[in-house]
Amino acid sequence: MDAPLLDVAGVSRRFVLPAETIWAVREASLTAYPGEFIAVFGASGSGMSTLLNLIAGLDAPDEGRILVGPVEVGRLDEAGRARLRLATVGVVFQDHNLIEEFTALENVALPLEVLGTPRAEAARLAEVELRRVGLAGMGSRTADQFSGGQRQRIGIARALVGDRRILLADEPTGALDSKNSRALFELLRALCDQGALVVVCSHDLMTHEFADRVFEMVDGRLVAAGR
Repeated sequence: MDAPLLDVAGVSRRFVLPAETIWAVREASLTAYPGEFIAVFGASGSGMSTLLNLIAGLDAPDEGRILVGPVEVGRLDEAGRARLRLATVGVVFQDHNLIEEFTALENVALPLEVLGTPRAEAARLAEVELRRVGLAGMGSRTADQFSGGQRQRIGIARALVGDRRILLADEPTGALDSKNSRALFELLRALCDQGALVVVCSHDLMTHEFADRVFEMVDGRLVAAGR
């Protein structure tokens, strides 16, 4: 069996307020492998987004350990965590965070250019990813010329460019209709079949049709819910 790409072990994150302490994530554990599609669902405020932020290094756990490949995320400084996101872990949000005045190609190439990849090579690799998500030949259009579903595909291409092998998606279909939602999940499933690890947090139960494993987030706790 392949070595795990992601190992979350006993991770907790709490927020201390004047009146109370809120446990956004409590003793969460998850081991995931290349090619897996992991779905996490739960009520609003259950801790799903916080869990993704911890895996991505956008936040730090109070307890527990997160390994991305051999790298322990919690031991990295802020610059190291940023580099991890640029090189290994891609994140897709509901609002996709595209730069509107940039072309699709420029949006996708940007992480590579930040890493120091020459512009011509970054553009070549960006075109490969746009083709992979079904947007071949459309790289010269600016982001505001695409539909909602297409914009999410650009976000996915940007999250994977540079051979990043882990894709984290937080409510990626929240602004899409059912047809575009299904098309997006089919794309994520195809990316898993090509070897990527995809972790999706979503209220959209359609994701369960495509997932290898399904977890529910209940009051910060991650509970296996089957397939």
